[in-house]
Amino acid sequence: MLLRSPHEMRAIASKSVLASSSAASSSSFARVPRRSFAAAATTSASEKSGSTVSPNVLLGAQSTGVTSSIQNQCNLVMMRLKSPKQAPLSALVETVQQLGVITKEAPAEERLELAESVNYRQLMLEFVAKLPRDAGERTAWDQAWTLPMLQSLRDLRLPDAMDRKLYIRLGNTVVQGSARMELDVMLGALCEICKLDPKGRGPDDFAVWSVGRKLEVMCQSAAPGDIPISELVQLLHQFNNPAMRHRSSVHLAPAVVKQVEAGLPACTLKELPMLLLTYATHPELGPHLMERLAIAAGSPEGLKALSMNEAAVVANALAEQVAPSAVVSEALMKRIEQELEKGLSTQTADFVLRTAVATADCMPTDKKASWETLEKALQAVADLVFPAGGEVQVALPAERLAAMLRWQLILNERNNSDGPSWTEEVAQNLETLVGKLPLASLTALVQTLATSETPLPGALCQGIAEACENLARTLSTKDFVALALPLAQLGCLEPAFVETFDIEAAITTETSAPMLAHLLWALRAANVDTGVLWSLASMRLDVIKPSLSQLPDEDRALLYEALAGHRATFGELSGGAAPRICQDVQWKTCWQDLIEKNTPEPESKGLMEELLEELGYQPEKNVIFDDHLYVAPFVVRDRTSEIVVEPLGMIPRHPASREQRGSISIRHRTWMDQGKDVLSIPDRAWTAVAEKAKEENKEADVRKAQSDYLKLKLDTLFREFLLEELNPSEETAALLKDLPIGGPKGLPLDVLKAFEMQPPAVQRNVAETFKKASASGTIQNPAGWVMTAVQQQALRVKQKEELTKGKSKIVAAKPKPADGWEHQEGKPLSEAKPGLIVSGKVTNIVNNRVWVDVGFTSDGTFALRDASNFKVGDQVTSLKVHEVDLEKGNLQLRAQLRSQKKSEDGKVTRVLPKAKAKAAAEPPTSKAAAVAKARAKAMSQDWKTDFSAARRRPSDGWKHKDAKPLSEFTVGMAVKGTVTNTLHERVWVDIGTEKDASFWMEGNSFKIGDEIPDLKIDSIDEQRGRVLLKSPSS
Repeated sequence: MLLRSPHEMRAIASKSVLASSSAASSSSFARVPRRSFAAAATTSASEKSGSTVSPNVLLGAQSTGVTSSIQNQCNLVMMRLKSPKQAPLSALVETVQQLGVITKEAPAEERLELAESVNYRQLMLEFVAKLPRDAGERTAWDQAWTLPMLQSLRDLRLPDAMDRKLYIRLGNTVVQGSARMELDVMLGALCEICKLDPKGRGPDDFAVWSVGRKLEVMCQSAAPGDIPISELVQLLHQFNNPAMRHRSSVHLAPAVVKQVEAGLPACTLKELPMLLLTYATHPELGPHLMERLAIAAGSPEGLKALSMNEAAVVANALAEQVAPSAVVSEALMKRIEQELEKGLSTQTADFVLRTAVATADCMPTDKKASWETLEKALQAVADLVFPAGGEVQVALPAERLAAMLRWQLILNERNNSDGPSWTEEVAQNLETLVGKLPLASLTALVQTLATSETPLPGALCQGIAEACENLARTLSTKDFVALALPLAQLGCLEPAFVETFDIEAAITTETSAPMLAHLLWALRAANVDTGVLWSLASMRLDVIKPSLSQLPDEDRALLYEALAGHRATFGELSGGAAPRICQDVQWKTCWQDLIEKNTPEPESKGLMEELLEELGYQPEKNVIFDDHLYVAPFVVRDRTSEIVVEPLGMIPRHPASREQRGSISIRHRTWMDQGKDVLSIPDRAWTAVAEKAKEENKEADVRKAQSDYLKLKLDTLFREFLLEELNPSEETAALLKDLPIGGPKGLPLDVLKAFEMQPPAVQRNVAETFKKASASGTIQNPAGWVMTAVQQQALRVKQKEELTKGKSKIVAAKPKPADGWEHQEGKPLSEAKPGLIVSGKVTNIVNNRVWVDVGFTSDGTFALRDASNFKVGDQVTSLKVHEVDLEKGNLQLRAQLRSQKKSEDGKVTRVLPKAKAKAAAEPPTSKAAAVAKARAKAMSQDWKTDFSAARRRPSDGWKHKDAKPLSEFTVGMAVKGTVTNTLHERVWVDIGTEKDASFWMEGNSFKIGDEIPDLKIDSIDEQRGRVLLKSPSS
């Protein structure tokens, strides 16, 4: 079959339609509507006159302007085949070509209508079936059909509707014709197939390899330099098609490399970018190409002849070089300057930006002109992307926006400014797009943000943290550490990111000394600990100990601070390397040098010292605590608390993330872990206080305003600390608002405890009297005044109670029912055993005693210091049976630390205040001391060396199916059982209950399977199904 021109195809299409139309009246396709072909005479005349006629006219379009349906035109062409299954391959090819001519100018809707038609699908299925299934199968395919067929398929523009095998089999036709086709024609055909198939299904790897092999053979058969470099460049450029570049390595074949190397002297400037696409990272050709480029860049014309697309290719290649050429980078910046002078367009903006940011990566820092050009380029692109009051003309992908922001932040640091207004707009656009950034771009952006002082929306760093968490499972250890360190510096390193990445596994096998230094510092700054992490890190340090001596000073400083800070909080790490590092003077010197380098000296230190002395705090200066690590500039104390007061030369929160900087967080956490509170005030805060005072009153005393500001900050910290220790009720806390707490002139903790222990009436009287006396200025010693007032008010209340004793009538919350207080449906009181955990509903309250229906015939009762917040109907949980008097029918209960009250409105509160919980946590003096000691030892020591129980949790859980109900067990009952698990000093025993019982024992020597007789039940919690046993040693 002969190749036909488009003009011939139009004529054939016209004749085919006419023939099909005349045959339709008597054929099985007679139901297809007849169409008018009145324009045929006009068409012939037009052809004779040599004018170009559209396919619509050729196919019978009405001259009235009403265009015929593309679907009907295509149906007429396809009807000529009658049966595609029986039609020869040549007829199928000709039909597809005619369809391509018809649909070339058709709208998308009509082309989709064709793709969904039954006739078209049947045609394409038969066409694909007759193509070679592999390169070796012989079919009736003529190699001359390949290129015209690809052109027709491109005209059809329906790749998604075509059979998935089509592109692979078309690639097979190219391979079969390799003997008679020129290499550039074959490559062009493969590239065309790649364009047609956006899903990358064809051509297959063998077709790509075959064409590559043909290039290799051509280079082998010719002497080096015989193949013109211009021809070779074009061939290699076609192999760079995105769908083929990773499936062929022909460009690395020795024969091809020799030919390219031999032709380099004759290579023109326009050909160099195409070669750089292929050989930028080649160990031999890459440097040679850059040398040629440097020669061209150093000429008077420089790189001005390159298009911006070609310049972007050169810039990307330059950034990949080990030693980038300063001459080339300068020439690229001049090329950008040339483009900026002409004015950016929507077509060139992206290329200019790509060239600018890629060149900036390898630009000398002392080239002021180049940096100015970079700034102009970023501003010019920003004017198109974020026009003031106009519509966006260029939509940039996330990677370009991130590059714009990153380099503008770097420019801001060079110029010591906050940069242009569009910086914030870029950051806002990136908030939702940051998850689409490639890993390299994301890492570079985070690292730049960590060292920037430009204020940005905090939501950007939140988006970065989420993107990092989503990437965590796919990261290598190196990539994880590269992100973790700057995230910690920003204050954005989240525990979820660390937990999602399996840090324990990585830290024991894949971390080098620098990576471990960065990682441990980041984890310490973010206060992230997975339990065993630091022990594993200590083991890893022992393994890589020889390489620690090669660490740079900055990495030594980071590792020292992380290990020393952890030691100050949790004690010495095990192993040999970690303790030695903490004790090494040289390592500590490296850390001190880094602190001095990165921490600006505060200007307000002298002012702060003067103000503290004026306020009567008598600060201690340059205090070093037991950690021997950080120097606290000032420390102020009262009888119960200490506050480190620290002037700062920088703002404590990072301007990009609005979170506390990692370098400050790691220092403050070490102090706070030792029980100190921390007050940091940056220099700019004092300036802001002074400005605000002047705004409110031009004659204001700035010094007094600053003194009041510092006093408020310190008083607030002292107050918060003491209130946390006191843990008063809501009513008491409200009364304490008017009293000075903490500090040199405030109430100490012992006075507050005495105040809090008084009845509400006494507290109210003392608070009101103090408020009046304070307003008159008669109080010189607040602590002594309050203590005296408390004693006097308490005495008056006592005297009043004695006078009215016996006269007042006790009023219960609920009167006695007619049928009495007993519950006939309840369990007998004999089943209530001391130690039993019960819950129930409040039935009555008298003064501070509460009665609760806990399921027995008689209500249980317990007393509280203040039962005013209890009401009849409240639910009370986790009460413990204390004493049972069967003769009197009394059931005495006790509230526990975990006891809770749930009111009818659903509000849940503690029965006992937190102060009681702290009193209950005092060191035990009874026989429970051994149990408490065992727990403390397990929590403080054994976890360092033993991280797991003796037996893992079974897949079906710990519960026993054939178990006895807890009602069959009583406190004090003797039982026996089998040991099922042990962890540190705790032992679990199967005694027949659904959940295993347990006990604590110091020096535990039991093993799984041991039989233990004569165990006694200590307590039963029916709600949780838990049974505690007495230790066999007690």
